[in-house]
Amino acid sequence: MKTTKLTLLAVALLSTQAMASDLNYSNDVSDTGLYVSASAGGSLVKQNNNSAVGKIEVGYDLTNRFGLFTAYHHSRFTDLGTVGAEIYFPFNDKFGSIYQVGVSHSEHKFTGFASANLTYQYNDHVAFYTGFDYFQNVNTSANPLDMKNFNIGVKYNFGARKPDTDEIIELQPVELTVITNCNVKPQYTTHRNEYRLSFDTGVSTLNDQQRQQLDKIASATATSKYIDVYGRADKTGNAKINRSVSQKRTDAVSNYLQKHGVSADKISSFSFSNLQPINKDSERNSSLERSVTIYDYQQVAM
Repeated sequence: MKTTKLTLLAVALLSTQAMASDLNYSNDVSDTGLYVSASAGGSLVKQNNNSAVGKIEVGYDLTNRFGLFTAYHHSRFTDLGTVGAEIYFPFNDKFGSIYQVGVSHSEHKFTGFASANLTYQYNDHVAFYTGFDYFQNVNTSANPLDMKNFNIGVKYNFGARKPDTDEIIELQPVELTVITNCNVKPQYTTHRNEYRLSFDTGVSTLNDQQRQQLDKIASATATSKYIDVYGRADKTGNAKINRSVSQKRTDAVSNYLQKHGVSADKISSFSFSNLQPINKDSERNSSLERSVTIYDYQQVAM
């Protein structure tokens, strides 16, 4: 029965990752490299038999989804060494879950191990997590029993960050003149209007004030020749997070304009993350960089 429990838990964790691979989360930028983590919590072997527990873990993230680890667990019941593999499933830009499966060793006996944790990515290198570890049929001072550890801890990734290699197209403001006949004198000129919406750190959804702004922009651009939408992020998060939030901001604005009367054929959207800042001297959290800029090109008779 115990073997069945652990097998079902491992299958459930791996199935969750298989389903997650079909979701639209970018894998182009990997957070790889050596990491260490430490946690403290409680251990339950059987009813009314609890203990404090501590864990030290060292691992290596091979990609931003998969890694290997080894850990040491200590409680008054027993000491355990664990080796295994882990998979990461992001929920959004900051939150995700880490699932681990492996083998633990205690008092000359090998047993099964599984773990599930919720994580919060604080910055490029530091993440916080909480969750539980499950050990099957562990040797203790009493009879072999299943053991459940509940932890809260911190993880530090030394981080060999792979740079974002997407080609960035440098676009400069231009004023275009359109000649509609053979006369030398031009008949029309194209003027560009600029609008900008700022976002809070990590936020990519539109608030009521931004929707009101976009309603006015959609009305003003009804006769536009074409529209460019440029999304950006500041340098607060790592490359993967910045790229994701920048793209979501760009899509949110483009989709809103299309739903409110702006033809999709007129809109060209670009997500620059933090790789093409508006002001290269801006501070790390500049609201100027946490923004979407809309360029509206209007054809005006001369």
